[in-house]
This record gives sequence, structure tokens and C-alpha cells, in this order.
Amino acid sequence: MEKNTLLNTLNLEGATSAEVFKLLDFLPYPFIIAEEQGPSLKHLHFNSAFISLFGYTLEELPKIEDWFSAAYPDETYRNALLAEWNEALAKTQIAGRDYTQMSGRITTKFGNEVWCSAKMGQVGKYHLISFINQNDDLKKQEMLETFNENNITLLSLIGHDIREPLANLVTLIDLFEAGETSKEEFIGMVKQVKDRATQVHDLVETTVRWAKTNFNNFKVVNNDVGVLSLVNKSLAIFTDKISKKKLTIKTDISDNARLITDTDILNAIIRNLLANAIKFSGVGSEIKIDYVDHTLSISDEAGGMSPKMVKAIFDMEYQTDTGNSEERGIGIGLKLVQEMVSKLGAKLEVKTEENMGTTVSILLRH
Repeated sequence: MEKNTLLNTLNLEGATSAEVFKLLDFLPYPFIIAEEQGPSLKHLHFNSAFISLFGYTLEELPKIEDWFSAAYPDETYRNALLAEWNEALAKTQIAGRDYTQMSGRITTKFGNEVWCSAKMGQVGKYHLISFINQNDDLKKQEMLETFNENNITLLSLIGHDIREPLANLVTLIDLFEAGETSKEEFIGMVKQVKDRATQVHDLVETTVRWAKTNFNNFKVVNNDVGVLSLVNKSLAIFTDKISKKKLTIKTDISDNARLITDTDILNAIIRNLLANAIKFSGVGSEIKIDYVDHTLSISDEAGGMSPKMVKAIFDMEYQTDTGNSEERGIGIGLKLVQEMVSKLGAKLEVKTEENMGTTVSILLRH
């Protein structure tokens, strides 16, 4: 009886319900036809596109409540969505519109999630609920956001690497222009700057090559590498700053310690951590670097950070101050390191206390 009433509503009284539903199955988008039954909706038909996308059949979900339970299994999310849907229905009635529309994350019978826009129209006591798959659009948007974030990360990496030699070069030129250095001294300093710039150039080239190849289609390329040689290579970049601040660098790393890891990524991580440790260390203080039980740690005697400050940095809500000797820096160093550490499948741990220094550890996979 109910289906005949539906046919009359659709002005298709000359056709059978099976013929009408077969005709509706030609529509390319998934939909449900339902009939009001008291305060609920009874499902009359799921078209083939609906069954193909979501996997559920009419027998499994005879009422709208069954649909909400299956499609939104998380109770908190389901209740929030229902509240939003009821609010949208109320606004539709007030505005006098013929349909209600909203988007949500639907869990299919196959176990995957699909972002869809649901649109419900009504004719008498019958409801047509159609779904538009938005997964492709959202994936493209996520890819674009990831691409932009990776470009920012790449610029940050390069910024950390080239800041020191450029600053040294500017200082050298200023001294020469002010007549505060002889020609012989100038030539000697130029050689030092050249050596540092050459080292940094090699590292930047490596970083750019790795980022271009891997950042947006990321693949970790593991190599066997000596931990001490990796650390010493990074320390060489900061020779001038270490000397200027009279810092003591203590390394407790066995000559035989080796790692299977992506050396380009780990190099970038170590450089960033060393840059921060040196930047905030006081003149004459000590920096310790050790490697024990697959954990590489860098400790300083700087001012340390409060838990609130650490959280703000990881949440990208904090810009670091200038260093102990007025060095300039960017406020995304730790966040950047955290992202790179996750690429290695490792874990970043920060132990810090205000006025007591900071230890940053990389817990690498065995």
C-alpha cells in the first residue's frame, strides 16, 4: 500500500514499484527513499550506487536510526551530527527551502570512511536523501595543504643551515670596510668563511635534493652510518659560534656506534637541535651529546623552558626569542624536528626545566 501511495505521489501510477526503483537506479549518485512512520523514517529503497559505495542493504538498515548507528558508529560524533542535522532541518523550515544539506564522515560496511555531502528533499511524507562523495576533493585539498606545509619546512631547513655563514660574511665585510682588519687578516678570515660556506653549501644541496625527491612523495632511504661521524659533520658547521661563545662540547659516542637510518633526515635533525642548543647557551657553558641504547641526546645549560612554552612551540603558537648572545632564530625549530623525527618512525622527547637547561632526545628505532 505504501509503495502504491509513493507511485501516486510521483505520478507514476501506471508503473510498478519495482519498475520505478529500477528506473531510479540509473541515477549515478547514491540515495535513499524513505517514508515517514511516526517520528521515524522507514527506508523503502537503497539504489545500487548507494549499496556499491556504502555496502549496506535495505534488510540490514530498515529505519533511519539503523542508518545513523551504522554510518556513524562513534557515539559522540553521531550525537554531534544529529544535533547539527536537526538544527539544519529547523533552519530549512524557517527559510521555506525544499531541501536540507550538510556534510559528514560516513563509515561504510567495508570499514573505510567516506566524506559525503547529504541532501534531503521531501514530497509529502516521502523523503529522498542523496549523497555526493567528497573524498576526492578533500584529498586534493589535503595534498595542497601538505605541499604548502612542506615548502615552509624546506625553507626553514635551509634557513637554519645558511644563516651562520651569511652572518659571518657580513661581519667580515663590516670589519674590512671599517678598517679594523689588515689585508692579511682579511684573507685568513675569508678562507675560514669559505670553508664554512662550502660545508654548508654541501649540506643545503643535500637537504634540497632530499626534500625535492621525498617531501611530497615521501620515501625514507636508509643507510648504514657511523653516529659519531654524523655528529661531527654537523658540529663543523658551528665551529665559529662555538669558539665565539667559548662553549665546551662533550661527546659520549662510541667510535663503533652505527645506525641504519636516513642520513639526510637525521643530519637535518641534528643540525637543528645543535643550532638551538648553541643559540641559547651562555658564554663558557657546556653542551653534551651522547648516544646510548639507540637514543641520541643533546643537552645544554641554557635557561630551559616551561611546560607551557614547550607545548606552545609544538602547537606552532610560540616564536622563540633571540639567543643568549642576541642570535636571531625562528620559532618552529622543535616543531620542525618533531615532523622530521616522525618521518624516521622515531620519537622526540624533551626534558627541560626553567633555569636548569634542556635535553632533547631522539629515540630511534632498533
